[in-house]
Amino acid sequence: MTDNHHLLYRLAELMLQQEQHILPVDLLFDDEQIGDFVKSIQIDSPYQQMLLEGVLTESVREEKLFVSFTVEGYFHYVLGEVIFNLIQGRDLLFLKDIIEKSALNGVVEGIQQCLIRDVKSNDLDRLINLIDLGGKNFSLCILPLSYAFVIDYSTSVSNGKDEHDFQKLVSKLLDKPTINDLKILLEVIKYLEKLLKNRLVFYVYNSLVDVVKSDSIEALKLLCNSIQYIPVESRLNKIDNLIFDLEKFKSHIEYCDILVELGSQYYLLESYEKAISCYIYAVDQLSIKYTENQDRLQKIYNNLGAAYWRIDNLELAKKYFIITFEICLDLYGKNDLTTSIANFNLGIIEASTEKYENALSIFNDVVKVELSFYGRNHVITARTYSNIGSVYLQLKDYESAYNYFSHALTIDTRLLNSFHSSIGLDYDDLGDVYLGLKDIDKAKFYYNKSLEIFVKNNGMEYSHTKLLIKKINEINDL
Repeated sequence: MTDNHHLLYRLAELMLQQEQHILPVDLLFDDEQIGDFVKSIQIDSPYQQMLLEGVLTESVREEKLFVSFTVEGYFHYVLGEVIFNLIQGRDLLFLKDIIEKSALNGVVEGIQQCLIRDVKSNDLDRLINLIDLGGKNFSLCILPLSYAFVIDYSTSVSNGKDEHDFQKLVSKLLDKPTINDLKILLEVIKYLEKLLKNRLVFYVYNSLVDVVKSDSIEALKLLCNSIQYIPVESRLNKIDNLIFDLEKFKSHIEYCDILVELGSQYYLLESYEKAISCYIYAVDQLSIKYTENQDRLQKIYNNLGAAYWRIDNLELAKKYFIITFEICLDLYGKNDLTTSIANFNLGIIEASTEKYENALSIFNDVVKVELSFYGRNHVITARTYSNIGSVYLQLKDYESAYNYFSHALTIDTRLLNSFHSSIGLDYDDLGDVYLGLKDIDKAKFYYNKSLEIFVKNNGMEYSHTKLLIKKINEINDL
C-alpha cells in the first residue's frame, strides 16, 4: 500500500469509526498512522498531494479546520475497501450491525462497494445471505447483484459461451429461494432496464422461466414479465395458466396490477378481447376506491383505449384515451411525462381519423416533453419520431417521413438488439417511404428485413407478419 493509499484508507477508516464524513484536522494530528502526513507542510507529503490534486478538501467551520473527500463516489469506494477488510473472518451479523447502527453518511454506498468486491472475487455468499435477511439490507443489495449479472453476462459473451452458462448465477441465487430472492430479482431487472441492458434482461428472464414456480405473488410477477422472452407459440398457454394461478391471490393488493399486466401480454399476442376482459375487471375492482386508485386506473384506461383502437373501435378508444388524459392533467399537470404519453395516444386517434394537422401538433408537443426527460437518444423518443414520420407519409411528404423514420431507426439500432420489434417497425416504415417514391427494390429490401424480425419474434400468424407478406406479394405483382 502506497503512502497516498494508506492516507486515504486511514481517513475512511476514521470516518467509519467516528461516524462522520468530515473530520477535524486536529483529530488527525495525533493519529499514529497518518499524523506525520497531516502535520507536514512539505508539498510532496501525501496529505498535501491529495489536497493539491483535489482528492481531499479542507474547509473552515466555527474557526476549526476540517477535511473531507472531495468526490463522494471516491469516498464510497475507499470506504468499501475499509469495510471489506474489517468484516473478513466475521459473521454476517457484524455487517448487519454496521448497516443498522452506523450514522455515517455514505455507509450504505460503502457497503455496496464492499459487496461489489465480493462479486469481483466471484464470492456471492455474503450478498445472497444479506438478501435473505431482508429489512434495510435489501435495497443496498440491488446494485451489487446487478453488477454480478453484468459481469457474468460480459464474461459469457467474451468467452463465446451461451445462455446456459449465464444460468449459473440465477441457479445459485435461487438454490433455496425465498420471497426476498424473488423481490430482489424484480428490482435488479428494473434497474437493468433503466440502464437499457436489454440483451442482458433477455438472458435473465430466460434463466428464470424453468426455475421459478408460480406459488407467490412475487413469482407471478416475474413469470408474467418473462412471457415476452419465451417462444411465441408457448405464450398464450402460459398466460392462461398464470391467470388461473393468480386467482389464489385475489385478495392481494397487487392482484389487479398483475391481472392488468397479463392482459397486456394478451394484447401483445393480439388477443384483444381477453385483454379487454382483464382490464375491465381490474377497473371494476379499483373503482370501488376511485380517489386512492386514480394513478392505477389511468394506466388501465389507457390500455383499454389501445385495445379498442386495435379492434378499430375508435369511438371507445377515444373515450378511454380522453379519460386517461383528464386524470393525468388532474394528477400531474400538462408538462409531466405521464400526461404526455396520454396526449400521444390522442394524437394517434387524430391521425387514425385523418386529422393530420391536429396529430402533428400533438406529437410535436409530446416530443418537447420527451426530450426534456429522455434526451434525443431514447427508444420512447424514437417511437414519437416514428409516428410523426407516419403522419408525413400519409400527407405524401416522403422526404420528411424518411428523415423521421431514419432518425427513429438510428436510435433503435443503437439501443436495442438487432431483432427487436421496434427495429422491425422502422424497416417497415422505410419500406413504405420507398414504395411511395416508386423505388421498388429498396421498398422490397426493407420489407424483407422487417419480415425477418416479425417472423422470428411473433411467428407467421401474427397480423403484422401477414401484412408484410401481403405488401411483398403486391410489390412482386407490379
